[in-house]
Amino acid sequence: MPKQTFFNLPQNKRERIIAAAIDEFAEYHFLDASINRIIDHANISRGSFYQYFEDLEDLYQYIFQIVADKKQAYMDQHLMDQQTSNDIFQVLRKMYQLGLKFAEEHPAFAKIGNHLFKGDKQFKLRILGEWEEHSKQFFIGLLKKGQEEGTVRQDLDLEVASFLFYQLSLTLTDQYLMENDWFENINRYLEASNEMLNIFAQGIRAPK
Repeated sequence: MPKQTFFNLPQNKRERIIAAAIDEFAEYHFLDASINRIIDHANISRGSFYQYFEDLEDLYQYIFQIVADKKQAYMDQHLMDQQTSNDIFQVLRKMYQLGLKFAEEHPAFAKIGNHLFKGDKQFKLRILGEWEEHSKQFFIGLLKKGQEEGTVRQDLDLEVASFLFYQLSLTLTDQYLMENDWFENINRYLEASNEMLNIFAQGIRAPK
């Protein structure tokens, strides 16, 4: 995370650095990103950069947190009308739709995610690892609500179920972000997510 010296900067200067970093990481994968381009666009010296951040990955993690926080706020705001729903799968379907809408409204953020999923696997795991527990807790909260409302089995192992939801969501996102034309295949993404949720809801065993 940034050093305190970064947070001591005037807001307009912080925003200029953040904007330059977002532009850089949207244009280039982390391994190809350049501190020189960032400081040139932000109009700061290289020495100042290291007064604000430990290194380029420190800045990347900060930008990733900003993107994740903005997406979470967006989801929370637009899921308000689903909070009274007694259908967990309806909420999840809405969540996937909102994820796509957020990406359409914030193309630079979508490009950062695209580069992350297409790039070095170890780097991706290192960045996403910090958010795995947060995501699983989100799914556990939804499942608990479903149990309270009688739409989710009481004997369900919430840890296992939340892990499966997280991994399947990650795999689905990975698959579609790996496609260069994934924005043109949004309907396929929604169909795949719906089928995934149907399998969760109904299982795979044929009726006797």
